[in-house]
Amino acid sequence: MADRQAIEVGTTKQHRIFLCHNSKDKPAVERIADALELDYGLLYFLDVTSIPPGEAFLPAIEKALAECTGCAIFLGGTGWGPTHYWEAERALTRQRSDLDFRVIPVALPDITPSDMEKLGSGSFFREVNWADFREGFDNARAIERLRAVLTGQTLPTDRGPDRLTPYQIRRDAARWDKSKRVDRSILYRGRQLEEANRLADVSKDVLAVPTVTAFLVEAERQQRLWWRNLAIASGMAAVAILVAAIVAVVQYNISEFRRQQSTSRQLAALAGAADGADRSLLLAVAAYRTSPTAEAMRSLIEQDSKWRALDRIIYSPAPVDALATVTGGIVLAGLDTGQLMTWDVASGKLLGTLDDPGHHGRVTALYVVPKTHLVWIGREDGEIDTAILNDTGRPAGVQVVVAPPAPAPRQDRRIITLSGSTAAGVVAGGTADGRVVIFDAASRQLKWQIGHDLKQQFRALAFSPDGKQLFAGDQNGVLSVIDPTTGIVVTTLPGFDDSIALIEPLAQGRVGVATGNGMLSVLQSADNRRYDFVSSANLPSLISAAAYDPGRQWLSLGDVEGNVHLRHSTASEAGFGSLTVHRSVVRALAFDGDGRLIAAADDGAIAVLSFERHAGGTENLAPVPLAPTVIRATAKQVAVAGTETGVAGVWTLGGGQSTKTIDLLAETRRVEQSLLGPPADYEPLEPGWQDLSAIEVNGLTLDPQAMAVSWTTQGGGVLWSSLPTKKAGATLLGRFGTTPGPMAIDGDGERVAVVSPADIVTVFDATSSAAPVRFLAAGEVRSLALNRDGSLLALGLEDGRVQFHRAGALQDQPPAQISADPIDGMAFTPDEQSVVAYGVVSGDRPLFFIPLSDPTNVRRLQIRLAGGAPSSLAVGGRSGYIAEGDLNGQVLLWRLSDQAFVASIATGGGNVSAIGFEKGTDRLIVATADKGIVSYDLDAAKLIVDSCTRAGRDLLAIEWAELLPGDVQTPMCSGME
Repeated sequence: MADRQAIEVGTTKQHRIFLCHNSKDKPAVERIADALELDYGLLYFLDVTSIPPGEAFLPAIEKALAECTGCAIFLGGTGWGPTHYWEAERALTRQRSDLDFRVIPVALPDITPSDMEKLGSGSFFREVNWADFREGFDNARAIERLRAVLTGQTLPTDRGPDRLTPYQIRRDAARWDKSKRVDRSILYRGRQLEEANRLADVSKDVLAVPTVTAFLVEAERQQRLWWRNLAIASGMAAVAILVAAIVAVVQYNISEFRRQQSTSRQLAALAGAADGADRSLLLAVAAYRTSPTAEAMRSLIEQDSKWRALDRIIYSPAPVDALATVTGGIVLAGLDTGQLMTWDVASGKLLGTLDDPGHHGRVTALYVVPKTHLVWIGREDGEIDTAILNDTGRPAGVQVVVAPPAPAPRQDRRIITLSGSTAAGVVAGGTADGRVVIFDAASRQLKWQIGHDLKQQFRALAFSPDGKQLFAGDQNGVLSVIDPTTGIVVTTLPGFDDSIALIEPLAQGRVGVATGNGMLSVLQSADNRRYDFVSSANLPSLISAAAYDPGRQWLSLGDVEGNVHLRHSTASEAGFGSLTVHRSVVRALAFDGDGRLIAAADDGAIAVLSFERHAGGTENLAPVPLAPTVIRATAKQVAVAGTETGVAGVWTLGGGQSTKTIDLLAETRRVEQSLLGPPADYEPLEPGWQDLSAIEVNGLTLDPQAMAVSWTTQGGGVLWSSLPTKKAGATLLGRFGTTPGPMAIDGDGERVAVVSPADIVTVFDATSSAAPVRFLAAGEVRSLALNRDGSLLALGLEDGRVQFHRAGALQDQPPAQISADPIDGMAFTPDEQSVVAYGVVSGDRPLFFIPLSDPTNVRRLQIRLAGGAPSSLAVGGRSGYIAEGDLNGQVLLWRLSDQAFVASIATGGGNVSAIGFEKGTDRLIVATADKGIVSYDLDAAKLIVDSCTRAGRDLLAIEWAELLPGDVQTPMCSGME
């Protein structure tokens, strides 16, 4: 065997791996060790071969652990051996202090969860991506993964079958020999046999053994025999083989397609039920990339919408016990390893790490002096330090403020919380042994020490804005009010029934208090001595972390179930309300002052949540002074149009601003003022009544390119104008004696259809002097739609029928009965082979898909989700969608190709007044009655990249094993930018 001592080659030290194992597993470990050496030349330490006879056993192991560059911890059905467990703990201890020392768990057959949980904190085998040998020791992929992790090299992401190696040839030859040399399925053929012969020539020292030689000779003989038999049979069976092959391939493809669809639907369902933002997003990505089913697309869209407040997740190497934010978009985390780590919040980039060389234990509290880079640090053993963040955000310059007290048996010395007041020039700390310590912020000298009760833990501190009061809350539910200038306790309030997790002074003499059992209370004081309860609310879970944003007066609370809650100081819901952001206990929370909330969990995940903008596939567009009723979007612009009493026009949106393209009221006055007044048949209301329905422009429409607008007025006018408005301005197309009804415009913006009195439909040619065309509708008209060239008009009638009228036709086919309700909206599909319509309903909000080839063959599309009646409709998008908005602020999506339901998007606004697709893309523009206009990017590729970016990782092998036992792990986000 090769020399297994670490050697120097030039200036590069070779990797040498410590193999930590139970002696009962030694045969299996030796096989894996041989593979690492033969296939990759990787040196290792194995006690049976590496410790010379007569040398002391434990000192040799300690020396090897100190010198090796990595460690593989093997665990199987035999469990832990005494030396085995000791070696594993020593390896993890070294890794905490030496981040270059690589450690990987290795799973052997019959490994049990109970044994996995015995190591360290119990999370090592659960959280680290292991090398998997549970199915045997001939797994070349697992050996390659083991090598890659231990050497820091990356695995190839674009590879074919496993490469042939000398060790693989030896294994296969041994398997063939074990079968008494009758199992021909193991023998190599073709290129694999050629490669095996080549390796045998260049690796004679490894492969020149009788078993391997016989194995390769027999493979050569069987290949020659196979070719001879194939030549004899090929002429007789060519047709049969071809047919059978085609049938087999087709059947396999069908079976594989159905399997992938089933897996996709299963993953989509799991995404909706998963705990934690990262797993929800990743499962949605996995569902779509496995097969783009309607359920997968629904999951992708809905998860993106659900986590629209999530900017990204950052993963720390250990649980986070304390959080703080620093001016400039930096988050500072104190870990249970004693390290301080800083990240750039916007990019998630690690900025710096400050180790704990003094071994003072976990970082349990942090306080950043406002508008500075000075950090106060509380530690597990009671030490308090300060550190400065340099210009790059890296912590440096540690200075001890308070050395740890002398250790005492079973005594908790933690600094649980830190707070400060720039107005008073002091910093205070609350300890687990019942003390409140107050320091002069400038000199860092101790001013006061209050209390020392081992049964009391001060868990929350806060200063009043003027610095004249320090509020301290303990685990017994007692709130103390301290004068920080004298160190005297002014008053105590023992009225809380659980430990106090958060205290925040509010406006007008009020104080907000959150307790561990989820109770939020607001207290009021007139004299800073007596406090009365004003209001309270209760959350359903135990509170484990809390933070306060004084700018918004928002309380953020994290609980033991991974939920993050947002509440106003009045205890009512704020922001997103509640989200299950994490899969484990929320350990720390912090606001950064730039519209973001940072939430850290017990598993080391740090979520960055934003409230200033929509994240993910959404974007807030510029507001307009009314709720738009028409949206048209192209690659160059987004145009919206709407009308209310006193305002009507078309606006273009861009760069966060809206610009009015045309003022319809001004254009109408320029043509004729009387058109904006009441019609000739208007009957005034009786005295004392005010007509609230009077609106100057009662209807309008835009062509798909937003190149022309047409509108009708209360005074009976029908007007048209090109966009942008030319010098000629608006054109009066016609005038009626009463207010016109519904209207529509064709794809070129040249033909305008309007319903005039007595259900007569008039079609104008806006660009010529040709006389308008008129015909009588089959009933009262509720809605209209014109196709692209204006040759076909669809009419939705009040009695639920749909009528089609072709230009130049004297008589069309009779109207088809579509619904029992009035047809309130209609649109042609992009191929103009069908029409989509909706009625005036409030229950299941059905859509009607009407093929023009047979208008009686109507397909009813519906979804049984709570919501209001339909209010708007759009058909389009590069991928082909039908979108329906409702009165409750939801947008429902169907896939146009097969009319399958895709998703429900909650806009967060009121009535969806208008929706539209950007031409040539999957961007959906939505306008709501509260004048909010938001765009949703429904492009699957962009949603996948965005979801992966925000999740910040890929699905782990252990997650695949839990979710889909027996399925093959497939990277879903690896390699994406």
